Amino acid sequence: MKNSITSTKAGFLIVCMILTAMCFLSGRAYALEEAPPPPKEGEKPAGPEKKAEPEKPAEPEKPAEPEKKPEPKEVKLDKLPDGVVARIDGKDVKVEDFLQFVLDLAGGQLVVLHIDLVLMKREAAKRKITLDAEEMKKKVDEEVANLKKRYRDEKGFKNFLKMQKLFTEERLRRIITFNKTIAKYKEKLTQAWMLDPEQCGPELERRFKRQFRADREYFRASHILIMPRKDVPDTKALAQKVAAEIRTGTTTFEDAAKKYSGDRYKDKGGDMGFQLVERFNNQPEFLENIKSLKVGEVSAPFETRQGWHILKLVARYAAGKITPKDVEEYLKGGMANTKPHPMMQNKFLEKLRGSSDIIIDLK
Repeated sequence: MKNSITSTKAGFLIVCMILTAMCFLSGRAYALEEAPPPPKEGEKPAGPEKKAEPEKPAEPEKPAEPEKKPEPKEVKLDKLPDGVVARIDGKDVKVEDFLQFVLDLAGGQLVVLHIDLVLMKREAAKRKITLDAEEMKKKVDEEVANLKKRYRDEKGFKNFLKMQKLFTEERLRRIITFNKTIAKYKEKLTQAWMLDPEQCGPELERRFKRQFRADREYFRASHILIMPRKDVPDTKALAQKVAAEIRTGTTTFEDAAKKYSGDRYKDKGGDMGFQLVERFNNQPEFLENIKSLKVGEVSAPFETRQGWHILKLVARYAAGKITPKDVEEYLKGGMANTKPHPMMQNKFLEKLRGSSDIIIDLK
Protein backbone atom coordinates (compact mmCIF):
# COMPACT_ATOMS: atom_id res chain seq x y z
CA MET A 1 0.00 0.00 0.00
CA LYS A 2 2.77 2.39 0.89
CA ASN A 3 4.52 1.72 -2.43
CA SER A 4 1.30 2.44 -4.26
CA ILE A 5 0.89 5.85 -2.61
CA THR A 6 4.51 6.68 -3.31
CA SER A 7 4.20 5.78 -6.98
CA THR A 8 1.00 7.88 -7.25
CA LYS A 9 2.75 10.93 -5.79
CA ALA A 10 5.64 10.42 -8.20
CA GLY A 11 3.28 10.22 -11.15
CA PHE A 12 1.51 13.45 -10.08
CA LEU A 13 4.87 15.29 -9.83
CA ILE A 14 5.88 14.08 -13.26
CA VAL A 15 2.67 15.35 -14.81
CA CYS A 16 3.16 18.77 -13.16
CA MET A 17 6.73 18.94 -14.46
CA ILE A 18 5.64 18.06 -18.02
CA LEU A 19 2.91 20.75 -17.97
CA THR A 20 5.38 23.35 -16.68
CA ALA A 21 7.89 22.45 -19.40
CA MET A 22 5.24 22.69 -22.09
CA CYS A 23 4.21 26.16 -20.92
CA PHE A 24 7.88 27.27 -20.86
CA LEU A 25 8.64 25.90 -24.34
CA SER A 26 5.47 27.39 -25.70
CA GLY A 27 6.51 30.78 -24.39
CA ARG A 28 9.98 30.45 -25.86
CA ALA A 29 8.59 29.39 -29.23
CA TYR A 30 6.35 32.43 -29.22
CA ALA A 31 9.33 34.62 -28.37
CA LEU A 32 11.40 33.12 -31.18
CA GLU A 33 8.68 33.60 -33.73
CA GLU A 34 8.22 37.25 -32.74
CA ALA A 35 11.94 38.16 -32.71
CA PRO A 36 13.16 39.99 -35.91
CA PRO A 37 15.95 38.37 -37.99
CA PRO A 38 19.53 39.59 -37.36
CA PRO A 39 20.65 42.42 -39.74
CA LYS A 40 23.04 41.72 -42.63
CA GLU A 41 26.40 43.44 -42.93
CA GLY A 42 26.04 47.10 -43.88
CA GLU A 43 22.30 47.15 -43.18
CA LYS A 44 20.86 49.19 -40.45
CA PRO A 45 19.01 47.22 -37.93
CA ALA A 46 15.31 47.48 -38.39
CA GLY A 47 13.70 49.72 -35.90
CA PRO A 48 10.78 48.77 -33.82
CA GLU A 49 7.62 48.21 -35.78
CA LYS A 50 5.34 51.21 -35.62
CA LYS A 51 2.19 50.53 -33.75
CA ALA A 52 -1.00 51.25 -35.57
CA GLU A 53 -2.79 54.37 -34.28
CA PRO A 54 -5.81 53.46 -32.27
CA GLU A 55 -9.09 54.12 -33.96
CA LYS A 56 -10.96 57.16 -32.69
CA PRO A 57 -13.96 56.13 -30.68
CA ALA A 58 -17.19 56.71 -32.48
CA GLU A 59 -19.13 59.74 -31.28
CA PRO A 60 -22.01 58.69 -29.09
CA GLU A 61 -25.35 58.94 -30.76
CA LYS A 62 -27.54 61.80 -29.54
CA PRO A 63 -30.45 60.50 -27.49
CA ALA A 64 -33.72 60.75 -29.24
CA GLU A 65 -35.89 63.61 -28.00
CA PRO A 66 -38.66 62.32 -25.74
CA GLU A 67 -42.05 62.29 -27.29
CA LYS A 68 -44.06 65.27 -26.07
CA LYS A 69 -47.08 64.24 -24.09
CA PRO A 70 -50.26 66.22 -24.61
CA GLU A 71 -51.06 68.77 -21.90
CA PRO A 72 -53.83 67.65 -19.50
CA LYS A 73 -57.11 69.33 -20.34
CA GLU A 74 -58.71 71.69 -17.84
CA VAL A 75 -62.32 71.23 -16.77
CA LYS A 76 -64.27 74.00 -18.45
CA LEU A 77 -67.22 75.85 -17.00
CA ASP A 78 -69.64 76.69 -19.79
CA LYS A 79 -73.33 76.96 -20.57
CA LEU A 80 -74.96 73.66 -21.50
CA PRO A 81 -78.50 72.90 -22.70
CA ASP A 82 -81.28 72.54 -20.14
CA GLY A 83 -81.34 69.08 -18.59
CA VAL A 84 -77.58 68.58 -19.06
CA VAL A 85 -75.12 68.90 -16.14
CA ALA A 86 -71.90 67.89 -17.95
CA ARG A 87 -70.47 66.88 -21.32
CA ILE A 88 -67.66 64.32 -21.64
CA ASP A 89 -66.02 63.96 -25.06
CA GLY A 90 -69.18 65.17 -26.70
CA LYS A 91 -71.51 62.91 -24.72
CA ASP A 92 -74.05 64.61 -22.42
CA VAL A 93 -74.62 63.69 -18.77
CA LYS A 94 -78.33 64.14 -18.17
CA VAL A 95 -79.76 65.70 -15.02
CA GLU A 96 -81.86 62.62 -14.27
CA ASP A 97 -78.78 60.37 -14.45
CA PHE A 98 -76.87 62.68 -12.13
CA LEU A 99 -79.74 62.83 -9.62
CA GLN A 100 -79.99 59.06 -9.62
CA PHE A 101 -76.25 58.91 -8.89
CA VAL A 102 -76.68 61.34 -5.99
CA LEU A 103 -79.59 59.33 -4.60
CA ASP A 104 -77.60 56.12 -4.84
CA LEU A 105 -74.56 57.70 -3.19
CA ALA A 106 -76.04 59.77 -0.34
CA GLY A 107 -79.74 59.94 -1.03
CA GLY A 108 -80.96 59.33 2.50
CA GLN A 109 -78.81 62.01 4.11
CA LEU A 110 -79.56 64.63 1.46
CA VAL A 111 -83.30 64.00 1.47
CA VAL A 112 -83.46 64.28 5.28
CA LEU A 113 -81.39 67.48 5.16
CA HIS A 114 -83.81 68.96 2.63
CA ILE A 115 -86.81 67.86 4.68
CA ASP A 116 -85.31 69.53 7.76
CA LEU A 117 -84.87 72.78 5.85
CA VAL A 118 -88.47 72.69 4.58
CA LEU A 119 -89.80 71.99 8.10
CA MET A 120 -87.67 74.73 9.67
CA LYS A 121 -88.73 77.35 7.11
CA ARG A 122 -92.36 76.44 7.73
CA GLU A 123 -91.88 76.63 11.52
CA ALA A 124 -90.04 79.95 11.21
CA ALA A 125 -92.93 81.42 9.22
CA LYS A 126 -95.38 80.20 11.89
CA ARG A 127 -93.32 81.79 14.69
CA LYS A 128 -92.56 84.92 12.60
CA ILE A 129 -88.81 84.29 12.83
CA THR A 130 -86.69 85.75 10.05
CA LEU A 131 -82.98 85.72 9.22
CA ASP A 132 -81.09 88.96 8.72
CA ALA A 133 -79.87 88.86 5.10
CA GLU A 134 -77.26 91.58 5.66
CA GLU A 135 -75.86 89.83 8.72
CA MET A 136 -75.74 86.53 6.81
CA LYS A 137 -73.87 88.15 3.90
CA LYS A 138 -71.40 89.74 6.33
CA LYS A 139 -70.65 86.38 7.96
CA VAL A 140 -70.19 84.71 4.55
CA ASP A 141 -67.82 87.51 3.48
CA GLU A 142 -65.80 87.03 6.68
CA GLU A 143 -65.48 83.28 6.16
CA VAL A 144 -64.39 83.68 2.51
CA ALA A 145 -61.87 86.37 3.55
CA ASN A 146 -60.44 84.04 6.22
CA LEU A 147 -60.07 81.26 3.65
CA LYS A 148 -58.23 83.60 1.29
CA LYS A 149 -55.81 84.58 4.07
CA ARG A 150 -54.68 80.95 4.30
CA TYR A 151 -53.27 81.16 0.77
CA ARG A 152 -50.50 83.45 -0.47
CA ASP A 153 -52.26 84.87 -3.49
CA GLU A 154 -55.28 84.61 -5.74
CA LYS A 155 -53.69 81.72 -7.65
CA GLY A 156 -53.36 79.67 -4.45
CA PHE A 157 -56.99 80.36 -3.57
CA LYS A 158 -58.12 79.26 -7.05
CA ASN A 159 -56.10 76.06 -6.70
CA PHE A 160 -57.92 75.42 -3.42
CA LEU A 161 -61.28 75.87 -5.17
CA LYS A 162 -60.14 73.50 -7.92
CA MET A 163 -58.97 70.83 -5.45
CA GLN A 164 -62.27 71.03 -3.58
CA LYS A 165 -64.15 70.68 -6.91
CA LEU A 166 -65.84 74.03 -6.24
CA PHE A 167 -64.28 75.76 -9.28
CA THR A 168 -65.66 79.25 -8.56
CA GLU A 169 -65.85 81.58 -5.56
CA GLU A 170 -69.57 82.02 -6.19
CA ARG A 171 -70.09 78.28 -5.72
CA LEU A 172 -68.15 78.41 -2.46
CA ARG A 173 -70.31 81.31 -1.24
CA ARG A 174 -73.49 79.40 -2.04
CA ILE A 175 -72.35 76.39 0.00
CA ILE A 176 -71.28 78.55 2.99
CA THR A 177 -74.59 80.45 2.83
CA PHE A 178 -76.56 77.20 2.80
CA ASN A 179 -74.68 75.78 5.81
CA LYS A 180 -75.05 79.01 7.80
CA THR A 181 -78.76 79.25 6.94
CA ILE A 182 -79.38 75.74 8.27
CA ALA A 183 -77.35 76.48 11.43
CA LYS A 184 -79.07 79.82 12.11
CA TYR A 185 -82.56 78.39 11.66
CA LYS A 186 -81.73 75.57 14.09
CA GLU A 187 -80.36 78.03 16.65
CA LYS A 188 -83.22 80.56 16.56
CA LEU A 189 -86.00 77.99 16.36
CA THR A 190 -84.53 75.97 19.24
CA GLN A 191 -84.33 79.15 21.35
CA ALA A 192 -88.01 79.86 20.66
CA TRP A 193 -89.00 76.23 21.31
CA MET A 194 -87.19 76.23 24.66
CA LEU A 195 -89.40 79.17 25.72
CA ASP A 196 -92.64 77.30 24.96
CA PRO A 197 -94.59 76.66 28.18
CA GLU A 198 -94.40 72.83 28.01
CA GLN A 199 -90.65 72.95 27.41
CA CYS A 200 -89.83 76.09 29.37
CA GLY A 201 -91.05 75.00 32.80
CA PRO A 202 -88.49 72.22 33.43
CA GLU A 203 -85.69 74.28 31.89
CA LEU A 204 -86.48 77.31 34.07
CA GLU A 205 -86.52 75.12 37.16
CA ARG A 206 -83.15 73.66 36.25
CA ARG A 207 -81.61 77.08 35.63
CA PHE A 208 -83.08 78.53 38.84
CA LYS A 209 -81.53 75.76 40.95
CA ARG A 210 -78.20 76.24 39.22
CA GLN A 211 -78.04 80.06 39.58
CA PHE A 212 -79.85 80.85 42.85
CA ARG A 213 -79.68 79.73 46.45
CA ALA A 214 -82.78 79.99 48.61
CA ASP A 215 -80.83 80.91 51.80
CA ARG A 216 -79.16 84.05 50.35
CA GLU A 217 -80.19 87.71 50.01
CA TYR A 218 -80.53 89.02 46.45
CA PHE A 219 -81.20 92.34 44.78
CA ARG A 220 -81.75 93.53 41.23
CA ALA A 221 -80.48 96.95 40.15
CA SER A 222 -79.45 99.11 37.21
CA HIS A 223 -76.12 100.87 37.30
CA ILE A 224 -74.19 103.73 35.69
CA LEU A 225 -70.42 104.07 36.11
CA ILE A 226 -68.73 107.35 35.14
CA MET A 227 -65.08 106.41 34.70
CA PRO A 228 -62.10 108.79 34.44
CA ARG A 229 -61.44 109.62 30.78
CA LYS A 230 -59.35 112.14 28.89
CA ASP A 231 -62.43 113.79 27.42
CA VAL A 232 -64.08 114.05 30.87
CA PRO A 233 -61.96 116.35 33.07
CA ASP A 234 -64.46 116.32 35.97
CA THR A 235 -66.18 112.93 36.46
CA LYS A 236 -67.99 114.09 39.62
CA ALA A 237 -69.62 117.01 37.80
CA LEU A 238 -70.70 114.73 34.95
CA ALA A 239 -72.17 112.17 37.39
CA GLN A 240 -74.16 114.92 39.14
CA LYS A 241 -75.42 116.23 35.78
CA VAL A 242 -76.55 112.74 34.66
CA ALA A 243 -78.28 112.07 38.01
CA ALA A 244 -80.14 115.39 37.75
CA GLU A 245 -81.32 114.59 34.21
CA ILE A 246 -82.68 111.23 35.42
CA ARG A 247 -84.48 112.78 38.41
CA THR A 248 -86.13 115.50 36.31
CA GLY A 249 -87.14 113.05 33.57
CA THR A 250 -84.96 114.74 30.93
CA THR A 251 -83.64 111.27 30.12
CA THR A 252 -84.35 107.71 31.25
CA PHE A 253 -81.94 105.68 33.35
CA GLU A 254 -81.56 103.17 30.52
CA ASP A 255 -80.71 105.83 27.91
CA ALA A 256 -78.27 107.55 30.27
CA ALA A 257 -76.52 104.23 30.95
CA LYS A 258 -76.11 103.53 27.23
CA LYS A 259 -74.74 107.05 26.65
CA TYR A 260 -72.46 107.63 29.65
CA SER A 261 -71.72 104.37 31.48
CA GLY A 262 -68.36 102.63 31.16
CA ASP A 263 -69.12 99.17 32.61
CA ARG A 264 -70.18 95.88 31.03
CA TYR A 265 -73.89 96.57 31.67
CA LYS A 266 -73.90 99.62 29.39
CA ASP A 267 -75.48 97.91 26.35
CA LYS A 268 -78.25 96.47 28.55
CA GLY A 269 -79.29 99.94 29.75
CA GLY A 270 -77.37 99.41 32.99
CA ASP A 271 -79.31 96.26 34.01
CA MET A 272 -77.09 94.28 36.41
CA GLY A 273 -79.57 91.42 36.67
CA PHE A 274 -79.92 89.58 39.99
CA GLN A 275 -76.96 89.90 42.35
CA LEU A 276 -75.98 88.42 45.71
CA VAL A 277 -75.91 91.12 48.40
CA GLU A 278 -72.89 89.51 50.06
CA ARG A 279 -70.89 89.96 46.89
CA PHE A 280 -70.54 93.66 47.75
CA ASN A 281 -69.45 93.21 51.37
CA ASN A 282 -66.00 94.58 50.51
CA GLN A 283 -67.51 97.68 48.81
CA PRO A 284 -69.15 99.58 51.68
CA GLU A 285 -70.34 102.55 49.56
CA PHE A 286 -72.15 100.18 47.19
CA LEU A 287 -73.54 97.99 50.00
CA GLU A 288 -74.90 101.04 51.88
CA ASN A 289 -76.91 102.19 48.86
CA ILE A 290 -78.22 98.67 48.20
CA LYS A 291 -79.62 98.47 51.74
CA SER A 292 -80.84 102.06 52.07
CA LEU A 293 -82.56 102.65 48.72
CA LYS A 294 -86.25 101.95 48.25
CA VAL A 295 -87.38 99.87 45.29
CA GLY A 296 -87.55 102.15 42.23
CA GLU A 297 -85.40 104.86 43.82
CA VAL A 298 -82.25 106.31 42.18
CA SER A 299 -79.21 107.05 44.35
CA ALA A 300 -77.18 110.21 44.47
CA PRO A 301 -73.77 109.82 42.81
CA PHE A 302 -71.22 108.05 45.06
CA GLU A 303 -67.51 107.40 44.52
CA THR A 304 -65.41 104.23 44.66
CA ARG A 305 -61.99 103.30 43.26
CA GLN A 306 -63.55 102.63 39.85
CA GLY A 307 -65.16 106.06 39.50
CA TRP A 308 -68.55 107.65 40.18
CA HIS A 309 -71.67 105.46 40.42
CA ILE A 310 -75.42 105.99 40.09
CA LEU A 311 -77.63 103.10 41.24
CA LYS A 312 -81.31 102.34 40.70
CA LEU A 313 -82.81 99.62 42.90
CA VAL A 314 -85.28 97.45 40.97
CA ALA A 315 -85.99 94.70 43.55
CA ARG A 316 -84.66 93.30 46.83
CA TYR A 317 -85.21 89.82 48.30
CA ALA A 318 -84.59 88.69 51.84
CA ALA A 319 -82.99 85.29 52.45
CA GLY A 320 -85.30 82.48 51.33
CA LYS A 321 -87.79 84.81 49.61
CA ILE A 322 -86.70 84.64 45.95
CA THR A 323 -88.71 82.19 43.81
CA PRO A 324 -88.55 80.87 40.23
CA LYS A 325 -91.53 83.11 39.39
CA ASP A 326 -89.54 86.21 40.44
CA VAL A 327 -86.72 85.45 38.04
CA GLU A 328 -88.73 83.83 35.22
CA GLU A 329 -88.48 86.75 32.76
CA TYR A 330 -84.80 87.24 33.59
CA LEU A 331 -84.05 83.56 32.96
CA LYS A 332 -86.09 83.58 29.76
CA GLY A 333 -84.05 86.54 28.55
CA GLY A 334 -80.89 84.57 29.19
CA MET A 335 -82.28 81.56 27.32
CA ALA A 336 -83.29 83.77 24.37
CA ASN A 337 -79.80 85.28 24.13
CA THR A 338 -77.78 82.10 24.64
CA LYS A 339 -76.91 79.74 21.80
CA PRO A 340 -78.63 76.40 22.56
CA HIS A 341 -76.49 73.34 23.08
CA PRO A 342 -76.24 71.10 19.97
CA MET A 343 -78.00 68.34 21.93
CA MET A 344 -81.01 70.64 22.46
CA GLN A 345 -81.00 71.61 18.76
CA ASN A 346 -81.10 67.94 17.73
CA LYS A 347 -83.88 67.32 20.22
CA PHE A 348 -85.89 70.15 18.67
CA LEU A 349 -85.38 68.75 15.15
CA GLU A 350 -86.55 65.30 16.27
CA LYS A 351 -89.70 66.86 17.72
CA LEU A 352 -90.24 68.88 14.55
CA ARG A 353 -89.95 65.78 12.33
CA GLY A 354 -92.22 63.85 14.70
CA SER A 355 -94.96 66.45 14.28
CA SER A 356 -95.24 65.85 10.51
CA ASP A 357 -96.23 62.90 8.30
CA ILE A 358 -93.11 62.21 6.20
CA ILE A 359 -92.77 59.56 3.48
CA ILE A 360 -89.46 58.97 1.67
CA ASP A 361 -89.05 56.87 -1.49
CA LEU A 362 -85.43 56.32 -2.59
CA LYS A 363 -85.64 54.40 -5.85
